[in-house]
Amino acid sequence: MNEAFSTTRRALVMAACLALAACGGGGDSDASAPDSTPAGGGGGEPALQVLDVNAQLEHSILLRSDGAVFTWGRNADGKLGDGSLADRLTAVQPTGLGSAKAIAGGSRHTLALLADGTVWAFGLNDKSQLGDGSVTPHSTAVQVSGLSAVKAIRAQDDTSYALRDDGSVLAWGDNSHGQLGVGHKTSVASPVPVPALQGVLDIQAGYDYALALRADGTVWFWGQDLLAYDTPTPAADVTTPAQVAGLSNIVAIAAGDYFAMALRSDGKVLVWGGNDYGQLGLGSNQPTSTPTVVAGLPAISAIRAGAIHGMAQAADGSVYAWGDNDSGKLGDGTTAEHRSPVRVPALDGAARMALGFVHTVFVGADGVARSLGSNEHGRLGDGTTVGKLQPVAVLGVNAAKQN
Repeated sequence: MNEAFSTTRRALVMAACLALAACGGGGDSDASAPDSTPAGGGGGEPALQVLDVNAQLEHSILLRSDGAVFTWGRNADGKLGDGSLADRLTAVQPTGLGSAKAIAGGSRHTLALLADGTVWAFGLNDKSQLGDGSVTPHSTAVQVSGLSAVKAIRAQDDTSYALRDDGSVLAWGDNSHGQLGVGHKTSVASPVPVPALQGVLDIQAGYDYALALRADGTVWFWGQDLLAYDTPTPAADVTTPAQVAGLSNIVAIAAGDYFAMALRSDGKVLVWGGNDYGQLGLGSNQPTSTPTVVAGLPAISAIRAGAIHGMAQAADGSVYAWGDNDSGKLGDGTTAEHRSPVRVPALDGAARMALGFVHTVFVGADGVARSLGSNEHGRLGDGTTVGKLQPVAVLGVNAAKQN
């Protein structure tokens, strides 16, 4: 199976690298900017906290504790949801969106799970990734058809997923590699159940594939077969869920573009799939179809996967990163590729981490949302388009919540 990226994605990487060259080796990491500190706390009001962040190909998403959603970055497809197609260099709020409790995003669209269990979407819709039964794009939020009692949402590229309270999974959008898991490869305009998949605790969406973690500690996959990377002949796409062999007692999963990660109950991280950029963290660029333990890590409590880089956080809050680093998104202050884990003190104590294609967004121990890496189209949210090798605060996330 060929790990080559599409022409568009390769072009984006090149553009990101050129943009970063203008940053002079780093950026202002002043966390005292008045619009970047945790909101609230004045006049007896409780402080507002950042609950989650999400980093995508060209835009970023943030969820605040009062249910407010913020977006920034490229907006050519309307995926920021503010009713325009203009790029935003600082955070804005999507128009007409109620109080949310979860966020997710694909390359060209955004999802929000509201407090009432419904799911809303905005952005491009050419593959029906918005799930409203059409292929009409929307620059403001529309409701995804037929969803209720949803507890988690995921998206990647042009495909979307929902995990319901009962442990069942639904999917919609692009299905060119069977990534909907419904037994065929025809795109679907509204949510449909993924068959024979129950008792699911978590789902993660990779590029043209998906993972599910079941309550019994097993991991299941469908779509593009990552288990065929070191075989002479690529395997056919997997159109219904199949169990990943060699994995048990798994407590967390993460999905990159062409590689996957699993966290075992003993704190070990296992990886498999493509490895052109050292994104498996195994000390080489050789792919593997067998889940393999990443050496050199302490006991890990959380894992994250970007497009072609990975991160892990230990119980003491220390962060480790590996893989592609052309845009400086690993946070070690360099643009050097790392095929084995390296410590990233700049991210230590992060409460949340989100890994995009060429940038990283995280919430520090102080509650401040920060970002680093490529800043084309303003995806870092610091009011500029200059790439950063050091974390900078995201601006605009203290605005009053829109009704």
